[in-house]
Amino acid sequence: WSWVKLSTKFTSSFLVQSFASVTSSPSKIWSIQEIIKSNPSIASPLSESPVLTKCSILGYFMIIPTLSLIMTLGVCPSGLNTLTSERLSSCETWVLLSSKHVTFSVTTSPTDAVQQIKVDNFVIKIAEKKSELKKAQALRYSVFYKEKKAIPTISKKILRLDYDKIDKFADHLIVIDKNRKGIRNKIVGTYRLIRGDVVVHCGGFYTSSEFDLSKILDSYINNQILELGRSCVHQDYRNGTIMNLLWKAIAEYVKLYDVKILLGCASFHGTDVMKYTYELSYLRKKFSLPDELSVKSLDTKIYPAYTEINSNNNDLRTFVKLPPLIKGYLRIGGKVSHDCFVDYKFNTIDLCVVVTTDNIDKKYKKKYLN
Repeated sequence: WSWVKLSTKFTSSFLVQSFASVTSSPSKIWSIQEIIKSNPSIASPLSESPVLTKCSILGYFMIIPTLSLIMTLGVCPSGLNTLTSERLSSCETWVLLSSKHVTFSVTTSPTDAVQQIKVDNFVIKIAEKKSELKKAQALRYSVFYKEKKAIPTISKKILRLDYDKIDKFADHLIVIDKNRKGIRNKIVGTYRLIRGDVVVHCGGFYTSSEFDLSKILDSYINNQILELGRSCVHQDYRNGTIMNLLWKAIAEYVKLYDVKILLGCASFHGTDVMKYTYELSYLRKKFSLPDELSVKSLDTKIYPAYTEINSNNNDLRTFVKLPPLIKGYLRIGGKVSHDCFVDYKFNTIDLCVVVTTDNIDKKYKKKYLN
């Protein structure tokens, strides 16, 4: 076996093109027949040359007609587990050459790899159908725009959906209440997950539109980073249960993809920074990111909300007043950005929250990861 760059001469019959890092996730063989059955639009006559095409269920892949097999994003050739992700970390185009009979394994999509979690009347899974994604987007719209008073675009207002360009590339965790009667949308909680090796195809993390993530991106390779976002729970279910179930599934996802660092935005409601003087000052003093992973807000305004905390202030009282999502991240070992970003369209004051999985509090590792 030998990995070489695409510019090297090769025999097309033994070509596999890889766009992402090697992974040791559970694997499955996909035949061309299976792909065509799921995607009739690509059933045009195949030549002897490898064909790069796109499939709705697998993303970009290479068809090798003479082998009747395909390779997808995140490939792991059988027997090559010693290849490390660092070797392919820059998402360059590589090809695998061999003069032998070849059998390849292909990682399953997350919808196959992350098992459903069932607890009482709740099912936690990754959205597999467009209808499930739309229902998750509808829940997001009801929470962010109707309840929290974010400002929708005209199209979002007409469709009553919260969506952006990242949605079609991301994995969407959803919690379904099977006992919810009389309502078509049974999704009561959702979380959007997108890995660094996938986000390169849609222009970058959502968080990078508000914060400079350079130090984090320089410290970790793409497939070690997971962005969490668009977290919301239906107002009738905010007793902690749904968020716990979502975090159970996130923990499975982290183990599956060997994620090293989690990041995302967590918010205070509204745009009046001065209203949260004590909370923001407390977070800066107690939970700021270390210099080597610090992120800088892209908000150029200077807010006088940050003050020196009086030692007489009750830390516990301040902690209790924090938004639930921020408290959740802090409890598992998260740290926050030095400064905030005011998002007037979303009607929020955002902090970048970062959790390194090696530093997750032992109690929560036991609770979620075991």
